[in-house]
Amino acid sequence: MTVWFNWTYRHRSRTSKINTMKIVHVISGCLIAVAAVAADLSTSQVFQMRLVLDKPSSDSEQMTLVQKWHDIYNKEIEKKEVLFVQKTALLNQTDLKSAEVSTNSPTFAPRIRIIFTDEGAKRLSDVTRQNIGKRLAIIIEGQIYSAPKIQTAITSGTAEIAGSFNAQEAREFVASINKTLQK
Repeated sequence: MTVWFNWTYRHRSRTSKINTMKIVHVISGCLIAVAAVAADLSTSQVFQMRLVLDKPSSDSEQMTLVQKWHDIYNKEIEKKEVLFVQKTALLNQTDLKSAEVSTNSPTFAPRIRIIFTDEGAKRLSDVTRQNIGKRLAIIIEGQIYSAPKIQTAITSGTAEIAGSFNAQEAREFVASINKTLQK
């Protein structure tokens, strides 16, 4: 690109040089915008916690929570629930210190254990204290995995996410979350 513009400067009149400069500024602006989008994509929010609203609003998006489990006859049951999730993330991966896979003792179902930073733990405590009785959507890689009702303030700085994922998926989600924490 630079060679072409240098060539243009040598072979054009003053007016053409000014027009060429305008083109350079437009192209530079476009390149900066593309770089910003690329940077945003590389640090996209892999993990988010957002409030579930009672009804649609301009600050919500419709998401479907899919819950799967097996009945006593080992038949897979699937339940879909449409939720209106606030667009604004209350917590994201920047509030996390680490993530790991854990299991539920009686069922050995995989869970994702989240350990929050000091600031993240404070924010989690504030969010849960201020929203008791509301649901908090847990979103991993743009997909809602759980939306539990907040029963009490979470002040311990850790949380466990149980959802419709198997052990392999839980390991992949944990790896994705931990990968973003290293950037």
